[in-house]
Amino acid sequence: EPTAARLVSIHNIAFTLNLMQQMRAAITKGEFASLRKSLLTIWADSANDKP
Repeated sequence: EPTAARLVSIHNIAFTLNLMQQMRAAITKGEFASLRKSLLTIWADSANDKP
């Protein structure tokens, strides 16, 4: 389905842009290690979620 592929692509681009914005801000503040830890915790927890 072309619409689904387009929506997934838009979602992925938005996710990546948001992630990069968070990373740049954390690096500027000297808090990248904290951001990394929190993101890994969130992503690890969500990996166990059932659809």
